[in-house]
Amino acid sequence: MPRIIYTLTIASILSYFTPYLYSQTEKPVTYPQDSKRLAAISRNLWSPVEIQDLQLTSKSQSDQTSLNQIKLACLYLEAAIALNPENKYAYYDQLHLYTSEYINDSGRAALAFSQSAIHMGNNDVLNSMWLSYKLSQFNDRESKEGFLEKTLSIFNFNPILLSDIFVQLGILATEKSDTESARQFFMQANSLNQYNTQAILNFINLPLQFDASKNPDQLQQASEELHLKRFSNIAYWRTRIRNNPYDLNATIEFIQAAENYNGLLLTDPFYEHAYKLVKFYPDKNDLLFNLKKNQMITRYATSDFKGCIELCKEIINTSPENLTAKTYMAKSLAMLNDHSAAKVIYSEIDANNLIQLNTDGKNIDKLIELGWYFTLIKVNQEKSNQIIKTLNSSSPKPLILFNALINNKLELSETLLVELDPFEPINALAFSIYHLQKNDTQSAHESLAGLLHIPKGIIGEEILKLLKQFEDKHKGLPDAKQLPTMDDYLNSQKDLKNTFDAYFPDKLNELKIVSNPNEVIKCYLRSGKSNHTYAYGEPILLECNLTNMSDSPYMLNSDCAINPHVLIEAKIHDHSVENKRSPKNSHTSRVIGFRNLKESFLLQPNRTNQVIDFGNIGFVHETMNHHPQNEYKITYNMILDPVINQDNHHVQRIGDLKQNPVTITRKAFDVNTKSIARLMKTINKANTKERLQAIFTASGLLHESILSKQGKINYPLRPVDSQSLFKILLNQLDDTDFRIRAWTIASLRDLPKPTLKSANNRLSKLLNDDHWFVRFMAIQTIEKAFDLKDYYEWAADEDKNIIIKRYAQMKLNRPWKKLILKNSLTTPTQENPTTPNEEQN
Repeated sequence: MPRIIYTLTIASILSYFTPYLYSQTEKPVTYPQDSKRLAAISRNLWSPVEIQDLQLTSKSQSDQTSLNQIKLACLYLEAAIALNPENKYAYYDQLHLYTSEYINDSGRAALAFSQSAIHMGNNDVLNSMWLSYKLSQFNDRESKEGFLEKTLSIFNFNPILLSDIFVQLGILATEKSDTESARQFFMQANSLNQYNTQAILNFINLPLQFDASKNPDQLQQASEELHLKRFSNIAYWRTRIRNNPYDLNATIEFIQAAENYNGLLLTDPFYEHAYKLVKFYPDKNDLLFNLKKNQMITRYATSDFKGCIELCKEIINTSPENLTAKTYMAKSLAMLNDHSAAKVIYSEIDANNLIQLNTDGKNIDKLIELGWYFTLIKVNQEKSNQIIKTLNSSSPKPLILFNALINNKLELSETLLVELDPFEPINALAFSIYHLQKNDTQSAHESLAGLLHIPKGIIGEEILKLLKQFEDKHKGLPDAKQLPTMDDYLNSQKDLKNTFDAYFPDKLNELKIVSNPNEVIKCYLRSGKSNHTYAYGEPILLECNLTNMSDSPYMLNSDCAINPHVLIEAKIHDHSVENKRSPKNSHTSRVIGFRNLKESFLLQPNRTNQVIDFGNIGFVHETMNHHPQNEYKITYNMILDPVINQDNHHVQRIGDLKQNPVTITRKAFDVNTKSIARLMKTINKANTKERLQAIFTASGLLHESILSKQGKINYPLRPVDSQSLFKILLNQLDDTDFRIRAWTIASLRDLPKPTLKSANNRLSKLLNDDHWFVRFMAIQTIEKAFDLKDYYEWAADEDKNIIIKRYAQMKLNRPWKKLILKNSLTTPTQENPTTPNEEQN
C-alpha cells in the first residue's frame, strides 16, 4: 500500500510535466537498447569527473573540461530518456547531475525526481538526494519550514525519511527558540526511526523544560525530565553502536552513560564487544586494562562474583600488585562464602609493607590507593592517618574528609563538607556519615534520598549498606516509603534493562559484524550475462549487490558500519601479455566508477540493494573500443566503503570482508573470408538489432586497420579491406531507419580528420536530417573535421529539438539554461500550476 500511495502522489506531480516532456521530442518512442547505449555514453563522460572530484584519482583535466563533460552527459541522458521514457536508471543519473554543483538546475532536477519516482518507486537515495538539494536552495527559515511541511504529506509512507524531515523541522524550531515544538518534532522523529541518532542528540541538547530551583512545584516534573534525558543519553550511544558496531568510542561512552545511571545490567556484553574493537588499535593497551578493571567492578556490583574473580585473575596476571583487583577478589570470595581464601588475600595486602615504598612521597598514586583501602575498605585508623601524614599537601580532599570521619573529627568534617556538592554520590555518603555521627538520622536519610543514581564500586556499596540500615530501622514507620531502599536500587536496574530490551529487541545480533562480517554482509558483482561472454561493441552491464545475510537490519550511511558507497575497479588481461605486446592500459587495475548502493536506508535481513552500472566505461572503453580482433578478459572488483592503505591502494574499510570479483570475456572477432562476408550481409539484410551490432563491429575493424597502419597495434592482426568497410558504412547513412543512420555516423567519430573530410557530402546532409537523434549524433562526428560555428549559431536558436539547441549553446560557450519553476516550493502540482521556462544561468 505505501508504494501505491507514493506512486500516486508522484504521478499527480508528474502529470503537470507530461506536456513539457513530450513536446521536446518528435513523438514518444521506446527503443530500450539505444537508450541503454546512450546512458552508457553519458556514464563514460561523467564517471571520470566524479572519480576525480572524490580524489579517487589524481586530477588530470581542467574544471572547464569537467563542466563540458557533465553538460554533455546530461544531454545524452535526455536523449536516452527521449528514446525510452522507461529508462529508470537514466532518471537516477539525471537527478545526480542536475543537483551537482556543475549544473544546479532545480527545475530539471524536479522533473528527473518525479520521473524516477514513477519508474523506480520508493528509492531512499533519490528521496534524500532530492530533499537535501531542495533544502539547500532556501536561504531563510520560513521557506525551509514551508518546504519541509509540504514534503510531510508526500513522504508520509516512509518513516525513515519522515524522521529526517522532523529533525530538520525541530532544528528550525530550535533556531527560533520554540523549544516545545522542537521537543515534539524530535520525539516524533525518534518514534518513526529509532536508528536516528540526530533526533536523540538534538532532544538531549534542548534546554530543560522544568526548573525546580525556580519553581518548587515543578520538582516532580523536573526529576522526570532529567531522568528522561539521562535515559536518552544512554539510548543515543546505544543507537550509535547499533548503527556502527565498529565505533569503539560509542561503545565506551555507552558503558559510562549506562553505569552512571544504574544501568550496570546492560553493559557486560559491551565490555566484551569493546575488547574485540581494541584489537584494531594496538596502541590502546592501557584502555584494555582499564576496561577490564571497570568490568571487574561492574560484575561485583551486579553480584556476578564468579565473573568478577575471572577478571581479577586476568588483571593480577598482568599486574601482580594491583590492589583493586586483589581487593575485589577477596570481596567476591567472601560473597561466595569462601572466607578463608578471602582472609588470605587480605593478610597478603596487610603483610606487604607498601607504605614503606612511598615514604619518599614519589609513588603518590599508589599511596592514595592505599589510603582509600585503609579508610573505606579495611578500615585502619592508624594506617589511614599515617598515609595522610605522608601525603601531606598531596592528599585529596575527599580522602582527608573520610579520614576525618573515621576519626570522628566533626569540626574538620564540617569544614570540608561545606565546599562539596551534596548530590555527588561520594559527597552524599560523607554527608550521611557525618549526620549519623551527630545522631541526626533524618538528615542522614535526606543526604541519600536526593541521589539520582548509586555508583558501582566501594562508594556505592557503602551507600547501599546505609540504605539497608535505614530500611531495617524504619520498617513500618509512616515516612519509610519515601526513603530509597535496596529494592528500589535493584529494581531500577531491572526496569532499565527491561526498557532497553524492548527498545533494542535485536538482542545484540548487530554486533556480529565485528566478529565475522562475512556471515553478516555480502557485497558482490554479477555480470549481466550468465556466460560472462560479450561480443565486440556489446554493452557490459554490471549488477552491484549489497546483501544483508544476518537476522538483524542494518542502517546504511557514511557514519554507519556499512557505508553503502562502492568503488568499481577493472583490470584488463589479454592474450598478448606473454609477448609484451598488449595495448596501452592493459593489466592495470584502475577505478572506473563510484556508486551508492543505498536503495533503502535500512537493509532488512535477507534483502539486497542493487544498482546497475556499466562495465565498458573509462579506460576499459578506451582500450577495447578499437581492438575487435583482440580477445580480452576483464576482471571487475567492487570495494565497499573504500579507504587507502599503506601501499596507496583502495581497500575495503571492513578489512575481513570477502571480495567477490567477476571476470568477463570480450571475444575477439575472428576475421576470415566467411566472417567478413557474413558481416557485410548482416549490415545490409537483418533486423535492426543485428544490423547495429554488425555496424559497430565493422567500424571497429576499420579503426583497428587504421591504427595498425599507424603502428599502434601490437598484437597479431588479420588484414581487412578498409575501403570496403568504409564504403558500406557510408551507405548506411542513407538508410530509412533513423537508428541505423544515427549509430553509423556515431561509429565513424574517431576516424582521422582526412578520412572524414573525404566523405563530406555524405556526412553533412545529416545535419539537416528529419530526426533529431541523427542530427545529435551527426554534429559530434562532423565537428571533428569541420568548423560548425555557423551551424551552432543557427541551431542554438532555431533547431526544433531542445537537445540540439542546448548542445549548440554549449559549443558556443553560452551559460546553461535552467528550467525555472516559478511560485513553487517543491514540484508543481495540479493545484499549484506554474509555467516552466528556461532562463540563462
